[in-house]
Amino acid sequence: MTRRSWRFLGPALGLWLLLACAGCSGEGAGSGDPPLDPTTLEIPRADADTVDDTVRSLMAERQQEVQRALDADPFQAAAAAESFSALGKLYFAYEFYPAAGTCFANASALVGDDPRFAYYEGLVAQAIGEAASAAESFERADRLKAGDVPTLIRLGDAQFDRGEPALAGEAYGRALAVDADEAAAHFGLGRVDEEAGRVDQAIERFERTLELQPEASVVHYRLGQLYRRRGDLDRARGHLEQRGTRRVAFEDPLGREIGLLTVQTAFEVVRRLAENEPFDSSDAVGFAIAQFGDTTGAVEAFEKTLDDGGELAEVPRGRVHYVLASLYQRAGDYEQAVEHYQSALDRAPELTVSHERLAGLMLRFGNYERGLQHAREAIRHAPDAAVPQLRLGALLEAQGDAAGAFSAWKKATDLEPQNGEAWLRLALAREQRNEPAAAIEAYRRGLALETLDNEDRTIAFHRLGQMLLRGGDAAGAEAAWQAALDLDPKWPDPKVALAGLQAASGRLEQAVTAYGEVLADRPALSGARMGQAMALILLGRHEQAKTTLEAGLTLDDGNLDFARTLARHLAACPDRSVRDGNRALELAQRVARESSRLEDGETLAMAMAEAGQFDQAAGLQRSLLEQVKSAGAPPALVSRLEGNLALYQNGRSCCG
Repeated sequence: MTRRSWRFLGPALGLWLLLACAGCSGEGAGSGDPPLDPTTLEIPRADADTVDDTVRSLMAERQQEVQRALDADPFQAAAAAESFSALGKLYFAYEFYPAAGTCFANASALVGDDPRFAYYEGLVAQAIGEAASAAESFERADRLKAGDVPTLIRLGDAQFDRGEPALAGEAYGRALAVDADEAAAHFGLGRVDEEAGRVDQAIERFERTLELQPEASVVHYRLGQLYRRRGDLDRARGHLEQRGTRRVAFEDPLGREIGLLTVQTAFEVVRRLAENEPFDSSDAVGFAIAQFGDTTGAVEAFEKTLDDGGELAEVPRGRVHYVLASLYQRAGDYEQAVEHYQSALDRAPELTVSHERLAGLMLRFGNYERGLQHAREAIRHAPDAAVPQLRLGALLEAQGDAAGAFSAWKKATDLEPQNGEAWLRLALAREQRNEPAAAIEAYRRGLALETLDNEDRTIAFHRLGQMLLRGGDAAGAEAAWQAALDLDPKWPDPKVALAGLQAASGRLEQAVTAYGEVLADRPALSGARMGQAMALILLGRHEQAKTTLEAGLTLDDGNLDFARTLARHLAACPDRSVRDGNRALELAQRVARESSRLEDGETLAMAMAEAGQFDQAAGLQRSLLEQVKSAGAPPALVSRLEGNLALYQNGRSCCG
């Protein structure tokens, strides 16, 4: 279920604009004397085919309430206006903006002296991008309630959006006359100054906005651009690095009322779903997520609505707690999620999916014993379900019980062969058990399923490529890594693996290019930089290889591989113009202090010779030769060491 996107409803919007214009004349009547025949007022019907059945039911109830208010004898204009307003807020909550506008315009026509309805009309006009209509509505609200700061800020925003910065500045200035510390008004005046090219004044306004509201990260972008225009690049850079999407907020009681209605309406839908039998937990959670996404503030308001929700039986209340827990988990507030899942179980023990969710959260918290209890309880209630087995396997693996984890994942694939996650888990376990053929088969089974999401599918293709290459199937590995990259072109692991395969098969130019693409996004990725350097050496582009290795060492100074490879390159490069004996010796000595590997001793001897220290080089080489001979080294290695020793004894460096 996805939240409905709004669409323009031509006739409803036309009636709303007609009534709104009538209201602009200021000829509204008092509560006891309606300005027009109430039977002429349209009760708008939104095209609600794409919303939940429960939402449609709520809309129908609100429409009936409006009809009863219009048919009342004696007729009460104020009561009818409130009914229209309630229906309008419900439409607004579900983004049926033109229908909402008609409702608010009707309310204004019935009770012309209430600034709330004009304000709501302005909110609707802003929502559909009608800046001129929004400005007219907020001007009317301002006439009815002069000096109201939220109205003035909204009016300033609407005037600015319609291309009237001077009028916008006047509205913001009036807001500051009421409250000199209103951040949104300072921000609005900053935009006006910026539009007029008054850079210094705009900077002053935006800096003041941040003083009052430091969390408003959108301001940093504007300040960064303005400081750049003024030539202060350091300050520009500092602000641009802090830019974000958090807007400048202001106290907006009427706007908050509509926002709270969204929460209350969503709660009503979830409440009704929770009272349904059978209860569809995925439907209820899907609806709530579509309403709130990851907005923790809205979820907290939802929780307060639950606390104030009045009569609600224990089992439905438990189900609502489950929905709340799912929202908190999605928002990353895991402690609140645990609390609400437990509340769900306390009130609705049959909701065993809560055990499954708690098992996963206990794994995150490292509370494996409690997690195992929940996983096993979930299995007891749902013995034929795969997901509890997956949670059990993950918990057992975390405790070091590889055999138990393997058994759980194997059972998950047996219970639900269409579960892609189960096959991926089993494939990884078979890798660890050194069962390559079975692991490859498990990866392929999982990848054949649509139930594996793109992230898991990318991982599976990458791991499959590694297994195939290990088994000698280079073509299969290349195809798997390419499939991973098709799913996620930015993930470096398959790109690095593919570049390594290209280099190994002699496609060195392709490898250099592929490594370069990785490094453009991830310059500190050591494996990609080393791979590129080695490919450049094989291509004979030794100066570029040197630069690449130096860059790698700069970015990862503690990486001995860069130091040892660069030392060898500077000591024995076929291109003598690239060699640097003193630098090679410095690096080789550093490596030798931290490593006793034969190749590092050999590199140190090479560096000594290149730096002109032939006696020291010969002495070290002789010692290395004695070590490998006593260890029974292969003849080829002995011959190489003897050849270099002869060079050093004759006053020559390695490779001539």
